[in-house]
Amino acid sequence: MLNSPPRLKEYDQLGSLMVMLTRACQMACVYCVYDRSLPAMTPRDLKRSIDLLFTAECDPVRLQFFGGEPLLRLDLLLGGIRYAEKLSRAAGRSVRYTVTSNGLLLDRRVLDRLAPYGVDYLVSFDGGRAAQEAQRPLLKKGGPYPYRRILDNISGLVRSGQDFFVNMVTSPERAAEVERSAELLLEMGVGRIRFAYRMGALWRKGAAADYFSRIGRLLRRLRREGRMVSVFNPLCMDEPDLMSPTPTVDCDGRVYLGSVVPALERILPPLKGVCDAGTLGTVRRMQDLRQDRRRLWNRFLASCAGDRALLEIVRSNLQMGVLSDAFFDRMREFGLTGGRDAAA
Repeated sequence: MLNSPPRLKEYDQLGSLMVMLTRACQMACVYCVYDRSLPAMTPRDLKRSIDLLFTAECDPVRLQFFGGEPLLRLDLLLGGIRYAEKLSRAAGRSVRYTVTSNGLLLDRRVLDRLAPYGVDYLVSFDGGRAAQEAQRPLLKKGGPYPYRRILDNISGLVRSGQDFFVNMVTSPERAAEVERSAELLLEMGVGRIRFAYRMGALWRKGAAADYFSRIGRLLRRLRREGRMVSVFNPLCMDEPDLMSPTPTVDCDGRVYLGSVVPALERILPPLKGVCDAGTLGTVRRMQDLRQDRRRLWNRFLASCAGDRALLEIVRSNLQMGVLSDAFFDRMREFGLTGGRDAAA
């Protein structure tokens, strides 16, 4: 297990910002455990977040809507897009949009409303029914699980031709299911998949080896059969994902280094304090949020030093990020990731 940071990729420009519109969600995912009592982001804080994004020194910039389930606040989301479009025109700059969704509200009506803005989507869906229901249970119990509804909405997204990828999370104990879950997505016509390891869980050496071995076997078999999947991992440039370079503005206007720590605040609580960069009132420029990734690695481990079990989880998550980055770079080098990634 890695104690000191390995050589990590550095990202000189910060051109993406994630905004948590709301912490409300219809699901209670096992790897997304956070305080749901915060109110939704105010329109004022959303505008201030977008103002911050436009201080980035690169073009285009990317505004990522996150939650919770951001489509529960479609009104706020659309207001943010309209404001960003206004700034874009005034500054002569380009802005792109990503909406992260669990798929429940991603129907034709929503797709049609967002289509004029060229929005792309990250759909959080774990593939097979058993994995989906176990890892993404509904918040309100008692009714049937809406698995078919999510499948129908993903199929509608495929037919729409709009840009998207599926973020498919695998838990250590479900590594054996990763191939079948990916096959299900391919059968639905999904062209791009990000293979995501579950964060906040302990990945022992055997489970990690099994996970990557199965993905490698899947990609090799698909190539032999003339069926290629575009693997989104190499394009993300964020591993270890626990230290993602994309900053986040939470619902309350607090700004964090990285894009995943707020969602893990009750699983990995010390990390939230480490990543706290201030507020929208104190953070002035995107470049001020640039990480020293080796230093952040060490601070993560130091923050958990008093809790051996937590420290082991954080170490394993950081190591999974290093392994994932190396694995998918190797797959791309061998021409096994297909689609856009092969040419990236």
